[in-house]
Amino acid sequence: MKQKIVSLALSVLLCVGLTSPAFAAESDFQLSDTGAVLKEYIGPGGDVTIPSTVTWIGGSAFGSCTNLTSVTIPSSVTVIDIAAFSGCTNLTSVTIPSSVTMIDIGAFSGCTGLTDVTISGIDTHFDPAMVFTGCTSLTTINIPKNHEQYLLHNGVLFAAADPVLKYCPGGWQGEYTVPADVLKIDDFAFAVCTNLTSVSIPGSVTEIGVNAFGDCTSLTSVNIPDSVTLIERGAFDGCTGLTNVTIPKSCKVEKNAFRGTPYQAKKDMFRNILIGTTILVIFVIAAVVLVLKRKKTAVETADVPPMQKVQLPKSTISPECPQTVPTVKKTLPASGPKFCPNCGKPLTPGVKFCPECGKPLNGGEG
Repeated sequence: MKQKIVSLALSVLLCVGLTSPAFAAESDFQLSDTGAVLKEYIGPGGDVTIPSTVTWIGGSAFGSCTNLTSVTIPSSVTVIDIAAFSGCTNLTSVTIPSSVTMIDIGAFSGCTGLTDVTISGIDTHFDPAMVFTGCTSLTTINIPKNHEQYLLHNGVLFAAADPVLKYCPGGWQGEYTVPADVLKIDDFAFAVCTNLTSVSIPGSVTEIGVNAFGDCTSLTSVNIPDSVTLIERGAFDGCTGLTNVTIPKSCKVEKNAFRGTPYQAKKDMFRNILIGTTILVIFVIAAVVLVLKRKKTAVETADVPPMQKVQLPKSTISPECPQTVPTVKKTLPASGPKFCPNCGKPLTPGVKFCPECGKPLNGGEG
């Protein structure tokens, strides 16, 4: 009887051992010499507890560990470095202890299965849009009410010191209305919120930041109020469902603000049509001007009589002989006789008969 009881107990213990969570062994971690820096996790994944000697989780330490399902971070840790848990697609939730003062860029980027995050410390510094970029299932983010950097309102993070909307979790579903006192929608605030279908922007907003709504593929329309003076580059980049946009005329729109959207494609099409039409009109006008110019030239040419060739007489002067100028003899009238040869009386020049004796004069002088 005792033997049967012992065998049953061993069986139960064996079953419990087989079904219990596997905790990470020391050999699953590559640590610094002091054990303070976790350089790399090389274990099989599952539920992992980080050693209590670790104060710094190094860059990409758990990068692309797709078998990691949960992680326990000890209170000894103060820094979670760049891309420390990037690409851990099966990690569903994480709690950051209050000892952590810095979560660096991309620490949990691409954790598409992450739904819930709790940040315990009031002085934990992080940029949520950069830390949780690509976390398309994230719906809940918790922070202390007296956090130094952020305020949490209806699941969305706002700057504590300024009326700036900082981050909407990537798993947001449906519509969102920006609060009436917000002045700016910050860079990447709604980036990759693929299930965001519409957003209402109040008249208090003056600026929409870089990539603020980037890759919000379910967003179909947006009305930008007259208060907005600047839409920064890539603000709606990759919003492949965005067809209707209303923008005030006074608003400055930076480069690629609507790149990759049907709205931009439509604008480009009309612009290309306008450019093509303008070029065609210029070509037609130039052609008409050229035809009219040629026609005018033809009319003017038809009104002028044709040139006639004039045959000049050939020169009789030999080219070898110099040309001489003919001498013109000047004939002076005869003065006639001064005295009548018959009677000796003086005569008037030019008379043919002597007035005294009446005899004819022969032109001689007496």
